[in-house]
Amino acid sequence: MAINPDPRTAEVSSRSERVRASNEKLARAAARLRFVSRVPFLCECDSDGCRELVLLSLEDFGRVRSGTIIAPGHERRRPAQAP
Repeated sequence: MAINPDPRTAEVSSRSERVRASNEKLARAAARLRFVSRVPFLCECDSDGCRELVLLSLEDFGRVRSGTIIAPGHERRRPAQAP
């Protein structure tokens, strides 16, 4: 029996992945252009309507990249637990 994923959870996951990929592209472009100031990265929270920016230097971006970039006051939602 196949289990169908919750479409809401799948959308949250794909939005986060798209934003993360966009931030990676921004970092590569900023490095190629030799930015010395902070770069406006997109918040990677799970809110569909979030348009917050997080300003980071490329050095700071490299340090936090193993995690998720979240704007202050935002947090990642956890999928609902099955009863």
